[in-house]
Amino acid sequence: MTGRDAYPWQIGLAAVVWMALGALLISSGIGFTGSDADTEQVDKISGSLGADTVVSTAQHGGGVLWILLGIAVLLVAALLAIGQGWSRYVLFALGFTAVIALGVAARWEVVLAMGFFVAGSLPLLAPRAHRYLAP
Repeated sequence: MTGRDAYPWQIGLAAVVWMALGALLISSGIGFTGSDADTEQVDKISGSLGADTVVSTAQHGGGVLWILLGIAVLLVAALLAIGQGWSRYVLFALGFTAVIALGVAARWEVVLAMGFFVAGSLPLLAPRAHRYLAP
């Protein structure tokens, strides 16, 4: 195997980062990443500023969506890891959808998801990775 045909490390790095995004989405959908707010403080703030000011820590829907998105990201990232070039385009769309869904739901995980989205996309722009994944 020559240097041109060797598996680029950028693809492996990108696949690992995309898998981390999938794991984050699944953990967010299951509720592992939820925060526990002090109920006494929440009641105090709600009493002084109004009930609409404080968002409850309960799941506001989207849990199933995030789990499904997470599973899809994990599966497509595995396909990227084995060198399927088309999978990068699907990952871009899934990652963008995940960031938007978390942002609309006002989840703190959107910050990590955006970081994973960028960190997973940038290595795929390397010329060597692009040549390897090109049809």
